[in-house]
Amino acid sequence: MVLAASFRTPRQVLDCMLAGCKSITLPVDVAEQFISDPAVDAAITKFNQDWCGAFGKLTF
Repeated sequence: MVLAASFRTPRQVLDCMLAGCKSITLPVDVAEQFISDPAVDAAITKFNQDWCGAFGKLTF
């Protein structure tokens, strides 16, 4: 198993994951950039819509 580390950008993380790396460590600022992408926001919105369509109200 390979553990990848010392990332500076979300693109480096993505490239490593696409190459097959299963374990990564990364700084908080890179993680925040990685998950704050507009595509992630759109995916969350779509998931919530699909969930409500299938199961009704969101509950947390």
